[in-house]
Amino acid sequence: MFSKPNSIFLTGMVAAIASTSVLTAISTGSVIVSGTSSSTGFTVPTANDVLYHEPTLGGATGSYSASIANPPNATEASWNGSGGYRSDISGLGYLFDGIAPSNQFGNNWFGVAGGTGSSATVVTVPLQTASALDSIATYTVWGDSGRVNQSYSVSYSTDGGSTYTTLDSSVAYTYSLATTPAATEVVLTDSSGGALAGGAIITDLQFTFGPQQNNGVAYSEIAAYAPVPEPSTLSVLGVGAAGLLLLLRRRTA
Repeated sequence: MFSKPNSIFLTGMVAAIASTSVLTAISTGSVIVSGTSSSTGFTVPTANDVLYHEPTLGGATGSYSASIANPPNATEASWNGSGGYRSDISGLGYLFDGIAPSNQFGNNWFGVAGGTGSSATVVTVPLQTASALDSIATYTVWGDSGRVNQSYSVSYSTDGGSTYTTLDSSVAYTYSLATTPAATEVVLTDSSGGALAGGAIITDLQFTFGPQQNNGVAYSEIAAYAPVPEPSTLSVLGVGAAGLLLLLRRRTA
């Protein structure tokens, strides 16, 4: 299925074995959607994650930016209980900080109520660096299986957010274990084994959340991974750098 191992996919497989998780792969056009259920949570790799930013109290700072349309209102947010729920821009940072808690009491998740049509919750986020993408991964977590089923569409932009193209219009995954607490991981890869969207250089991603399970799902992380250079490419770069350094030394001798 893949021309080379994908780090986030392998991480999901390891978690599946350790926690009697169930992995389901569903092909949707050129995109492969792989879902994993776990009662012990997931570790989110941050290397090559072009959405990752250093965790900061209260959300995003510095060069990081994101936006949200139609966040949950006070009534929709009543399912929160207590803990790490944030429903507006101040809490969006929880989705990109590399932390997926093992249950909702980890105080590091973002509540998405979703909606129909123009009432859908839309999260738009620029990549830290414009890049091709090998995979996109999304995570949910809750104390039981009532707020973890994933459902969204994802689009990408190559022009700084001026226009968007649909990558997958119907990402969906349902928690499949009897044990709790509950967590899910969904990974999007290309069926060709190469980069998503034909290797397009992507500047922004947009996630549109329609109606969610029980009117609210606790999403804990969204990650997008740039391709890892092949060893041969790194060798060529290393030789080129060494040659340049030698040339500079000769000129200054």
